[in-house]
Amino acid sequence: MPSSQSSVSSVETDSSAAAAAGAPAGVPRAALPRDGFSLRTKLALLAAVFGITLGGAMWVAVWCVEVPFAEASDEFQKSSAALLDVARLRALLQSERLVRVKPGEAQEAAARRSQLRAAQPELLARILSNMDERAAAPFLLNAQRLLARKNDAPDSAPERGLPDAFDELDHLLDETAIKLGRHAAEATAESYRTRREVITILTVTTSVGAMVAVLGLLLLRRWVLVPIAELQTAARHIAAGDLEQRVPVRSSDELGRLAEQVNRMTVALAEMNRTVARQERLAATGEMIAYVAHNIRNPLAGIRALAEASRAAGVAEPELHERQQMIIESVDKFDQWLRSLEHSMRPLEIRPEPADPAVMIESVLSVYRPMAARHRVSFVVRRDADLSPVRVDARHFEQALAAIIGNAIEASPAGDEVTIHVGRHAGEPPGWYLSVADRGPGIAAERRAQIFEPFYTTKRAGSGMGLALARRILELHGGSIDVTCPPDGGSIFRIEMPD
Repeated sequence: MPSSQSSVSSVETDSSAAAAAGAPAGVPRAALPRDGFSLRTKLALLAAVFGITLGGAMWVAVWCVEVPFAEASDEFQKSSAALLDVARLRALLQSERLVRVKPGEAQEAAARRSQLRAAQPELLARILSNMDERAAAPFLLNAQRLLARKNDAPDSAPERGLPDAFDELDHLLDETAIKLGRHAAEATAESYRTRREVITILTVTTSVGAMVAVLGLLLLRRWVLVPIAELQTAARHIAAGDLEQRVPVRSSDELGRLAEQVNRMTVALAEMNRTVARQERLAATGEMIAYVAHNIRNPLAGIRALAEASRAAGVAEPELHERQQMIIESVDKFDQWLRSLEHSMRPLEIRPEPADPAVMIESVLSVYRPMAARHRVSFVVRRDADLSPVRVDARHFEQALAAIIGNAIEASPAGDEVTIHVGRHAGEPPGWYLSVADRGPGIAAERRAQIFEPFYTTKRAGSGMGLALARRILELHGGSIDVTCPPDGGSIFRIEMPD
């Protein structure tokens, strides 16, 4: 009704957060980058990385301790055994060299020399088995050659050619001993070098393990502790009644989804609070409307009775008779809407029946024509030819349409027109629409959503119930209403209705 709703030209509303991106109202879109891992995956990944790091470090440490130490120990033992055998072989050669054939003892000297020579190949083989393969081949060749020279000399004359063979063989064994001693020293140095490497590796491993542990703690803080702390803070604020509190959504894991659910819950609680507050205001308004309607209905009955009495008196002027009839019809229509307003404070019952849109529009315009004449505003009604009767509750639909047309009249400049267009819209699902356009100053974009909220008005005499009631009636029909403002000015209220 025009008296219960603010002028379209003077409506100022706040923007709605839900109209921004189709997301739940009040739920902020996360500005922070999100990862796609679950919390369980994150913890398993941390445990796996830490375990692999420690396991790898331990394996490397064991390898560095076991393998090089074993190799160095084996080389040292071989070199030591070879050195001992070289010393034994040199001792045998020296003993053989000192054997002299005395008169009458040639047989004993030969036996002694044969005994010493028989032990030499075994010692030589043992020396070769403990030598490096690259050094063993030339040593074997020279040792066998010198032993052959020494052994081929006749026992009766060992002094011929033997000293040279003994000296060369002793020199060869001396060089071999030096090499074996150097190799043993290198093996010992290698073991100490390996020890230093093991200490270094263990130090590095410990450092890497410490860094991995610190990194794990940092990630645990970021992935678990910080989100839980934010959830606790938000829960404390929500429990204190701050339903505008939101939890930052930093990830897509379980805690991130929990934060989204908390935000949705907060939005739902805020909406429930608004609904409860709205219902409380409606209840209070219902009592006031019942009282006002009772007091208005008596003067209306008096006006109607006077109009009927004047018409029954037989006034001869047709124009006056017509105006009296208009008064009676307007009073009846107003009384009907007044009853509907009383009923609107109770749960509405919509009873759709076939109705002609043109008849409903004309029924509303017949009441508003005197008001439009005072504002010097005219009506233009357009109806598509293919529009058949529609199923609506005509009484309630007219009440919703009256609120929209009343605002359009008040918003239109003098000498302008209000255009009403009804037709069938294209697309799915099938349905029809009705639009009411005026040439007023329009409505700011950020304030268009609030004009349909109950009790919002900028008019001194307005109650802010007209458009709110209209939206409620249309939604009960399964329809909707919105408002747009063309760039060249004015406002267009469009009703979308299903078949």
